[in-house]
Amino acid sequence: LTACLSHAQYIDIWTAEEQDFSNYSKTQPSFIPEVFLDARGEYTRYVDPHIGTSGHGHTFPGATLPFGMVQISPDNGVYGWDWCSGYHYSRPDIVYFSHKHLSGTGATDLGDIGMIPYTGKYAFRHTYDHANEYARPGYYAVKLDNGILCEFTVTAHGAIHRYTFPEGSKDKRLRIDLLHDVTNHKDEETFFSFIDDNTLGGYKHSNGWATNQRVYFHMTSSHAMNISKKDRKCAKKTVDIEFKGEGNVVELRVALGSTSVDAAAQNGQHDGLEKAFEQHFETANILWEKRLGRIQADFPTKEQKITFYTALYHSMIAPALNSDVDGRYTEPDGSITQMPDGLQRYSTFSLWHAMSERLTASRTRSNRLQCNALLAHSHQHLTKVLPFYFLSE
Repeated sequence: LTACLSHAQYIDIWTAEEQDFSNYSKTQPSFIPEVFLDARGEYTRYVDPHIGTSGHGHTFPGATLPFGMVQISPDNGVYGWDWCSGYHYSRPDIVYFSHKHLSGTGATDLGDIGMIPYTGKYAFRHTYDHANEYARPGYYAVKLDNGILCEFTVTAHGAIHRYTFPEGSKDKRLRIDLLHDVTNHKDEETFFSFIDDNTLGGYKHSNGWATNQRVYFHMTSSHAMNISKKDRKCAKKTVDIEFKGEGNVVELRVALGSTSVDAAAQNGQHDGLEKAFEQHFETANILWEKRLGRIQADFPTKEQKITFYTALYHSMIAPALNSDVDGRYTEPDGSITQMPDGLQRYSTFSLWHAMSERLTASRTRSNRLQCNALLAHSHQHLTKVLPFYFLSE
């Protein structure tokens, strides 16, 4: 073991004690609203989502809730093992913010429903400086070099986007790309549903590590959306939107669903997605505080405490919710199954990892629900055994 460790090149990526924080988001950029800086709780103050995004950590810096369906985070647009989460700290550019991500895995997938704001002519890559990036549990923000401030917070089934365009911008635009992913998986089918001037939905069916994965979304905009007649009639893969109306701040509320666009809309209604951005952030902060506070630990140094609570935070990103609020979800064969007894479906279980110790240590209601979901999974399939690893199934 000593010989192995002596040759390790990335041993420091796992510990805050050895990590240089000078380039990380702890600098708290001046453009971040005070509410998001002042609300750091007793435990969330010791979480840095950027830990693990360098080296071979395979984590993402974006926003999510404990075991939530949505993980909204930036993607660098690079395929490779160090981009299992879609993001690596070494890259100074972003291609999309997408809504589904893996954390800490050794294989790539997801990166579903990519969106990026822009002005003028669309460019594939958008550069930024890490000094203009900030991450904390339930909140992520970055100011792109084009001057657009992008902020995100989350609910169990949805993400709230807030884009602040530079003053005097001639236009405010957004591209949605249903073909975007982080693994070059096979896209089977995609479509958009244009509901009204402020609302649209969509669907993506893909094949990769996640077999026959289906993701639906429902999006509402604070501004009327100008979409060309051609796109409204023919767009199935990408769509470009121009936001009309006064003001340089555009907010989007995006809910995901497992069975239909309507189910995604119902998930958003259940989460109260229409509430203010700050309200959702405060709720996310409270939820993370409660989760992290179930284990109260102290250490000789602040760096060791950051290491511990960031690791605990990462342990509660998966398994991820994979059913709608009514307990229904889509099977890999396309059929829709109802979870029994009011249970919810969870995915991204990794049963060869030491998940059982973490579950036993915290003893929460959600852990019991997840174990029951595992048992239900085994009963609903011919093998009648617990899955070794399943992703979006």
